[in-house]
This record gives sequence, C-alpha cells and structure tokens, in this order.
Amino acid sequence: MIRTAANGKKIKALLSRAKWSFVVNKSVMKKIKKAVIVDTENNKELECKVRKEGKNHIIELPVVELLQDGNSYTKLIISK
Repeated sequence: MIRTAANGKKIKALLSRAKWSFVVNKSVMKKIKKAVIVDTENNKELECKVRKEGKNHIIELPVVELLQDGNSYTKLIISK
C-alpha cells in the first residue's frame, strides 16, 4: 500500500471505530454496573461501554485510546 494522506484518513477512521471486547458470562458476574481501565502512571481513568447480550456482558475498550503514545493503561476494574 502506498502511503498517502487519503490512506491515512481511512486508517484513522477505521481505528476510531475499532474496539476490543471482553465477554463476562452471567454465571461469573450477574450484574456489571461499571467498567473502567486505569492508567496508573498518569492517574487517568477511562470508562468503558458495557452492554448485555444474551447471558453475557460485553465490555468494549476503545483501541485508539489504548494505543495513544503516553498512555499506559494497566488495569481493568469491573464493579457490580
């Protein structure tokens, strides 16, 4: 692929929609109120989207935020 500004815009658009998902089965945790990822070096928290799908809870993490230079998210905290 030849690197051009148009290709860069396409890649940024794709990454902005990209998500990493974790699945938590209802048998492990009946309710999930909130999920956050924590950057311990910079004292930042980023709230993750939590949705229910059948008997599972899906926790979505934004890829762009995780991959940004300077961020070092190291913990995923799930609260009931």
